[in-house]
Amino acid sequence: MTLGVDLIDTNDFGLSTSVNWSTNENEVTDLYGTESINLSPGASVSSRAVVGYPLGVLYGTGSKTNADGSFDLNSNGFPQITSSPMVLGDPNPDWRGGISLNMRYKKFRLNAVLEHSQGGSFSPRTLWVLRRFGTTQETANRLTLDQSLVNYKGTTVPAGTTVRGNVKDFGGGPVLLDENWYRTGIGGGFGDNQAYNFSIADATWTKLRDLSLSYVLDTPVIKNIGLNDVILTFTGRDLININNVDGIDPEINTKGVSVAQGVEYFTNPQTKGFLFSLTINY
Repeated sequence: MTLGVDLIDTNDFGLSTSVNWSTNENEVTDLYGTESINLSPGASVSSRAVVGYPLGVLYGTGSKTNADGSFDLNSNGFPQITSSPMVLGDPNPDWRGGISLNMRYKKFRLNAVLEHSQGGSFSPRTLWVLRRFGTTQETANRLTLDQSLVNYKGTTVPAGTTVRGNVKDFGGGPVLLDENWYRTGIGGGFGDNQAYNFSIADATWTKLRDLSLSYVLDTPVIKNIGLNDVILTFTGRDLININNVDGIDPEINTKGVSVAQGVEYFTNPQTKGFLFSLTINY
């Protein structure tokens, strides 16, 4: 859906805006006897076509759950890994929308485009792999325990001990997430023996996609050399990016432009862009 409106249109001042909104609901109904097709081979978390789900769902091993959706915990209060891969999330956004603003004042032109993508799932694999090696801010946390806690290995760490890690309650009481959870347990992100449901993040983002300011030169000197006008423009791209994933843009896709989506794995980051341009009209 799109809508454009000219709000003001005079000789010296003009203002117009346009908005757009879109959604795409889809389902894979038949793969001719195949349960799923891997759209991003070689990844622990893959983007797949799975019968009964939207195209491109995220797929990998996760945590066992009970009928009510709670974690199926082991005797130490930690989640247990599933015996086979499962659907982890849907990277397709609930909806996307945008608004653009075009303004002119005498010789100046200002254009701005704001975009928003709501919902969907994203797996920041770079961040999760670095957890396994203890090089993220989360694993750098240090705390002194105010109670004795059990770690993933089953060792009881006494109260008063200063440790590097975090305290988490998966539903059976607080437990200690230390190196045993991130490196040798199922809470890291390297290999196929991990619970990757913990790596799924909300892919919602809002961006100032484009901002440009122009000045039109159409003086007699310009006219005398046979030109209609000369336009000087400064443009900024992706100047503001608001999202829920720490340090990674959820719009990034390891497989580039493809049907696979929602997975990032040591991919080049998005960049801001600045452009100066000169347009000559004759």
